[in-house]
Amino acid sequence: MISLPLLLFVLFFSALLLFPSSSDDDGGGDAAGDELALLSFKSSLLYQGGQSLASWNTSGHGQHCTWVGVVCGRRHPHRVVKLRLRSSNLAGIISPSLGNLSFLRTLQLSDNHLSGKIPQELSRLSRLQQLVLNFNSLSGEIPAALGNLTSLSVLELTNNTLSGAIPSSLGKLTGLTDLALAENTLSGSIPSSFGQLRRLSFLSLAFNNLSGAIPDPIWNISSLTIFEVISNKLSGTLPTNAFSNLPSLQEVYMYYNQFHGRIPASIGNASNISIFTIGLNSFSGVVPPEIGRMRNLQRLELPETLSEAEETNDWKFMTALTNCSNLQEVELGGCKFGGVLPDSVSNLSSSLVSLSIRDNKISGSLPRDIEYGVGNTASTHGDIYSYGILVLETVTGMRPADSTFRTGLSLRQYVEPGLHGRLMDVVDRKLGLDSEKWLQARDVSPCSSITECLVSLLRLGLSCSQELPSSRTQAGDVINELRAIKESLSMSSDM
Repeated sequence: MISLPLLLFVLFFSALLLFPSSSDDDGGGDAAGDELALLSFKSSLLYQGGQSLASWNTSGHGQHCTWVGVVCGRRHPHRVVKLRLRSSNLAGIISPSLGNLSFLRTLQLSDNHLSGKIPQELSRLSRLQQLVLNFNSLSGEIPAALGNLTSLSVLELTNNTLSGAIPSSLGKLTGLTDLALAENTLSGSIPSSFGQLRRLSFLSLAFNNLSGAIPDPIWNISSLTIFEVISNKLSGTLPTNAFSNLPSLQEVYMYYNQFHGRIPASIGNASNISIFTIGLNSFSGVVPPEIGRMRNLQRLELPETLSEAEETNDWKFMTALTNCSNLQEVELGGCKFGGVLPDSVSNLSSSLVSLSIRDNKISGSLPRDIEYGVGNTASTHGDIYSYGILVLETVTGMRPADSTFRTGLSLRQYVEPGLHGRLMDVVDRKLGLDSEKWLQARDVSPCSSITECLVSLLRLGLSCSQELPSSRTQAGDVINELRAIKESLSMSSDM
């Protein structure tokens, strides 16, 4: 005969299996707790985005699941699993109460006006997979406790005012695929613990005050596709095998730092790279010809890296680049290149839009065929493009490699506002034009003043520098347009 205590134990254990407890159903709390956490977050805001949170005023069991930006789960229908309030015009602090949303998997609050510190309490969200707080005004240090969010796959804190060192505890987030900490004021070194992030695909640390060398373990993250460390104070040399174990790497942004030494020949092993920008450093030696093994290369920028090319063999990299059939842009300005430009430059990709070798010490004559562009196709489109850039440089006083364009802004993008009422913002002040000369004489056509003539010149420069060669103004039309501008300017000056 079975004893009563044993019978009660069996019945109790069976009940646990058949009827999950309310704590499991509600995720360790209750639906009312989630509602209170959300209302506490709302009350902490100085501005609630106008109509963004207008729906956050109903109460009752599960009503919070109907609120704007709130998504509840299917297995646990009254528990909040996603809070998505991107671009909702919210201002104020992030309430620590959000740390009570124990079932939360996504917290998306980017592109608002949130300030204050990132609450330590967020580290309690053990199920959190995405924490996205980009484009706010958050300050203070990144909480080391965020390293406890072991389910996290996306951590994006770009464009805030976060300071201090990057906590090494983030290296415990082994499921992380995206880590974006760019455009803050972070200092110190890149944690070597990042080498443990074996699933990391996107790493952006650009525009901070980071210093020291890139830790060796970083070069072994084989899943890495995009690597951004632009505009820091990073230094040291790149190991000879730096790119040997990065088969997935597609985009490299390392310019405007203090790296030195040679560009490693192992760059040829990262054959999937499409963008390679490492200019404005202090590299020395020749550009390795192995760079031609990057068959997908579209953009190569090595300006002011102090690389060298004197002998014929030093220019082998240029010949190797003829293997890169997708190449569109090559920037080699301000280096120590000397000697004679090889004839192989005429055989570069037919997709090439821009080739800059300004401010070097290259001697001799240009290859005969370079006048007609590249890719063995006779064309003057390359000349038209270069002329268009020359026009834009002349009117603005800017060059494509100037510091203004280190954030990704192009000379063409810089000029475009000048066509829409902001001409004085883009015209070179050294032209010495007084404000009186900007008055428009409306009875003169088609170019009624200096203002309109400059606008016409900018339009011409933009038209000539279109990315697609077939879209550029024809040479004859360029001449006709310049004559029209000259005649109209003469008419305007005679008034």
